[in-house]
Amino acid sequence: MLAICFGADHKEEFNHEKNYSIEDSDLHDDDALPFAEIDIYFAFLLKKIKVPAALLLLAMTICLLITPWRNHRDISPTKAGFADQIAAQMLATMKQRTILITNGLLDNHLLIQAFRNRQPLTLIPLDPRPDRKQINRLTHLIETHPLFGTSNHTRLKNALSLGVVPFVLEWLRSDKTAGEHVMIFASPELWTGSGFTPIPEGLAFGGIPSESAPSVEPLYQQNIEFYKNIFPLLKEVANEPEVCAYLRRSLQIKAGFGANEFGVLLESMSMPEKAYQLYTMAAPGDPSNVSLAVNLYFLAASHQFDPEALDSYKKQVQIAMENAQRSGIRGFDFILQNFGSINQKEFYMQQTRAWASRGVRKISRDKIGRALALSKYTGIPALLEKALVDRHTGAMEQAESCYQAVLEQDPDNTEAIIGMCTLTISAANTEKAQQWVQRAVEAGVEPEELRYPEIAVALLRGKRQEAFELLQKATKEQPNDLRYWAMLADILLAGDDARLVEFQVLGGMQKALNNADHFLVRAVRGQLLRKKGVAFYREARLELLRALSLNAELPEIWNAVCELNLAINNPIFQEADARSLLAINPDHAFANYLMGSALLARGALPQSEDFLRRSIENQPTAMAHNDLAENLRQQEKLDEAESLAQRAIEMEPGLPPALDTLACIYFDKGRFGESEKAAAQAAAANPENIIYQLTLLRAQTRLGDRQAVKQRLDAIPDHEKNIPEDLKKEIQAL
Repeated sequence: MLAICFGADHKEEFNHEKNYSIEDSDLHDDDALPFAEIDIYFAFLLKKIKVPAALLLLAMTICLLITPWRNHRDISPTKAGFADQIAAQMLATMKQRTILITNGLLDNHLLIQAFRNRQPLTLIPLDPRPDRKQINRLTHLIETHPLFGTSNHTRLKNALSLGVVPFVLEWLRSDKTAGEHVMIFASPELWTGSGFTPIPEGLAFGGIPSESAPSVEPLYQQNIEFYKNIFPLLKEVANEPEVCAYLRRSLQIKAGFGANEFGVLLESMSMPEKAYQLYTMAAPGDPSNVSLAVNLYFLAASHQFDPEALDSYKKQVQIAMENAQRSGIRGFDFILQNFGSINQKEFYMQQTRAWASRGVRKISRDKIGRALALSKYTGIPALLEKALVDRHTGAMEQAESCYQAVLEQDPDNTEAIIGMCTLTISAANTEKAQQWVQRAVEAGVEPEELRYPEIAVALLRGKRQEAFELLQKATKEQPNDLRYWAMLADILLAGDDARLVEFQVLGGMQKALNNADHFLVRAVRGQLLRKKGVAFYREARLELLRALSLNAELPEIWNAVCELNLAINNPIFQEADARSLLAINPDHAFANYLMGSALLARGALPQSEDFLRRSIENQPTAMAHNDLAENLRQQEKLDEAESLAQRAIEMEPGLPPALDTLACIYFDKGRFGESEKAAAQAAAANPENIIYQLTLLRAQTRLGDRQAVKQRLDAIPDHEKNIPEDLKKEIQAL
């Protein structure tokens, strides 16, 4: 299971894991950095995620922890006039849209300007730590705002219970007309993660359905005018209060980011002249924006715009890089998320790896797709690049088509052959994987490069001893490659070799990593404790949670935590861990089931129903059907409840909880004979369960079967005879 976390494509990322530590900023701290507000969200948070497209949610939540949630109340109106002017111009770009999702940076200024203009405005701040008052306000908004009139209110409130970001994403994903009402002055990835294309409009982003094309000409005129007015307001002012300088610099970065993204959009729509005009106007406005400087230089060079200015543009790139480094912005993933997209092949390849390794597929595809469309490379290199992108973003069929097209032109292309090995191994297609490995050998692929596919194929074929011997050799010759340690731990834990894991694998990993607190060490130790048995389950859960705190990109470890919670049967653990997982991946079937089950136990029936339905939508299981049936029974929706309970029994014949639920439904319908029959099956399957015994006793009492009731009462141990009062009265009457 651990080896699933380490695909063949991620060798470099896993061997050189970096830990980013970003602390919350406070406007009153003397040492607050001007870059603390910048949305470094994905450089840090997507570092933490490896889950399907949705897996964006924890990323969004963590990113907001570094956003300044204090409005600038202590800024003198005379010194912060620039903020009022900017807020007024932002409101002008909203046109008919009335809801603005914000990061809290300009909220008070926006509200004051909207009041002055008598302009309807509802702000939704993405506060990472909303208080009860904010939650109540958003709950009231869901219940009363016309925009939510046809929405599933329970589902939106459930998402809100997980955080403001999950609520916003759930809402945007469910409302395809949201772009007509909403703008986002926060992360544009909120649009992308919800199936929209973000469109820069000044400092905020509008959204259009992903299949639509924007009307570029009016947007171009609007944005050019906006940035011309904005950048002069954001120039550094000598000796101004620190909080004003901080706000000015933060807005300057936002403006540069928006201008760059609009320039990239213009390039993607084959409007290089307009993009060039925008870049030349915006780049001086934020001299630290690396993306603007790079895009300007390469666009001018490739189209021969102003050849005499190329040297100065090249110098701007160097200055921007130096400015960014001085401010703590290093690495392509930081640059791309702080300053915007870059359209050059070298940057594009880095962006592919950075985004793909974080598992945010829809956003990854959106970001790198535009860069790929702008690439001047053709033929085999472009096909291989596209296959790499498709593999990382989960589009396996498209990746296979690219590799096959390469092999039609070059049958011995080793990169395409290895790519096909990876695809067939990922699909667990043993026969084809073996064929591609053999073809790789015949094509002369280096033995070291074939080691991982050969081990994976041996495991697919069930050749455990062969894989074990290959892994022992691999961990000795390549001790820094974590894939082999993970696979070795999996093999040993699957058998009865826990001692080898404890004394050989863990020791070897710690020595190779020189880090006893590495996430993989924690994950292996947690699985080892789980293997030792029930007495170690709580300790195993804590170890696995520590692994996830270091790297949340481990879906199989999340599943292990959920399974441990079911075994431990602690509702508090169960709900807490399910909430954490749903904040990352709202569609995770197991986590939705755990939340639905926990809320059902608390009697929160509408909320529980929504989580259980979502679990079934994503992965139907017998227990999810059973719990939803019991939920609907308690809501007196007996026909659908009966259908769901029967479906649960079809999926898992003889399932005692489902038989008991069905017996209760029959009882509520007055079908006491059928109730007795189903209850008897449940009680026979698990005689120790007092709940099943009581269900059967209740049915037999209603049937008036005195002898059966007496036998049932005698069968129930005295210490379990906590019979409900209503049933006790019925028995006495009988």
